[in-house]
Amino acid sequence: MTGRNELMNKRDDKTSASPLHYWVSGYIYLTATVLALIGLFLLSTWWTTRNSSDWWLGWRDPLLGLTNRALLVVGGLLHVAVATYLFAARDLWLRLLAALWVGLNHLVYYAGVHLVEPSALPNAERFIGWRLQLQPETVDARWRIFQLCLMVTSTVFLILFWHSSWRQAQQLKQQAWFKQWQQSRAQLSQPKPVSPQQPLPADDYTKNVCSHCGQKIAFPLSRVGESIACPHCGARVTLRQPPAQVG
Repeated sequence: MTGRNELMNKRDDKTSASPLHYWVSGYIYLTATVLALIGLFLLSTWWTTRNSSDWWLGWRDPLLGLTNRALLVVGGLLHVAVATYLFAARDLWLRLLAALWVGLNHLVYYAGVHLVEPSALPNAERFIGWRLQLQPETVDARWRIFQLCLMVTSTVFLILFWHSSWRQAQQLKQQAWFKQWQQSRAQLSQPKPVSPQQPLPADDYTKNVCSHCGQKIAFPLSRVGESIACPHCGARVTLRQPPAQVG
């Protein structure tokens, strides 16, 4: 688990320096700004109409069953909360998923309203159009474009971000493998220490005395009986095994 976390941290460090990171961050901040403005607009509309007796404020949403007054508060708080999260969070993956979640929620709400009342526009759009003195159809068209941008852009950035992160993770793995391969090659290329030649045991050697010069001649027992030239005087000497000492 620790190795995976280190790989993720390295991947985040690599990703943070890429141009894609700045594009994603800019998109996130733009989305958060738009959502914050929508939320503040809904809350300010609720505040300015809190003492109003307009019948439109008591009209109920066909899908949620909330009055427009309650819908202003709930919608405003949700938009501000999501915008705050997008501004404050650090993980780009989660922020992109949150932006996609907002777009999907808008789409589900929009589809649900049309499923309940096919010919009706969402009350929120009617209320925003009334507040801004715009036609509901104009608000509806802008709202659809906003939903489409949220979902498509978030999905595209998620795919690109995942692909970039996957490639960087593969590069890190290749670098780790290559470093390990270099270390193994360096170990194989190092010369092995040569152990000094062990002298033959003393029991395998014996000594004779040259009968001509009286010097001692050391020789292995396997050469007993051979006739050699004395290394001291050059006379021929027959190598013999000395008699066993009696203790």
